[in-house]
Amino acid sequence: MKDYRYPDDLDKEIAAFFEFSAEQGEAYDRITVSAGDSSYTGIRREMINEVMHKTWGQSPSFNLMSDWQKQVLFTFVESTGLDIYRAWVLSDKKEPLEQVIKQAQSLMTGGIK
Repeated sequence: MKDYRYPDDLDKEIAAFFEFSAEQGEAYDRITVSAGDSSYTGIRREMINEVMHKTWGQSPSFNLMSDWQKQVLFTFVESTGLDIYRAWVLSDKKEPLEQVIKQAQSLMTGGIK
């Protein structure tokens, strides 16, 4: 994902996140879908911060934003992506991954625009 341009390649980033996550297994899912008061929260926060800063943090348009705008964008992207992934995991991954990715892409890119 480090070579993607943000926000232009958001669809690619969303697909990469879901495809990568779907391959990681139960331990990853526990960390990723854990509630806010879980012992996994700190691990998840570190993972998210690293990815967000290595991706969005390299975007010239992102770096023109105020700190507040950056914070809101991070919160939106993080929350939406994780909530969709969490819903998919908690539903025993019944929906095909491709459908989940397309819905996430539609919602998230629409929200960013």
